[in-house]
Amino acid sequence: MKHIRFDWAIKKLLRDKANYGILEGFISELLGQTVKIQSILESESNPLMQENKFNRVDILARSTQGELLLIEVQNDSGEESAVYKRYLQDKQYEKSIISTTKAAAELEGRKKEKRDIAIAMKQAGSDLEFIAQITGLSLREVELITRTPIQ
Repeated sequence: MKHIRFDWAIKKLLRDKANYGILEGFISELLGQTVKIQSILESESNPLMQENKFNRVDILARSTQGELLLIEVQNDSGEESAVYKRYLQDKQYEKSIISTTKAAAELEGRKKEKRDIAIAMKQAGSDLEFIAQITGLSLREVELITRTPIQ
């Protein structure tokens, strides 16, 4: 099976203004806003030589808000791609740690709130069974909490 590289397709197939609609539709979907391509730019990092396998394509576009956008399409080497994938994995791991820590902190906060309510209810004269029913704590937990000196 043969694959067409996207950077090559932009440079060779979609360079013609008649094909800008295809490219505009694709970029608009990626960015989540409508864009109008002004031009595909040539630069030192964007030579037309076939042997440059890691070329870049720069596209000058305008958003519906009138902003000029410089869009760069890159084809990274295997090593650069691996580094980027590792970066994404690290970010996902970091997000997971934060999410887990947040969930644990929220759970601890709810437990503390239940303990505080149990102590306040005991001080107000409520019996232990009623406190357990209202807070959702077990009778044993209520007994332990209400025996602990208030700090």
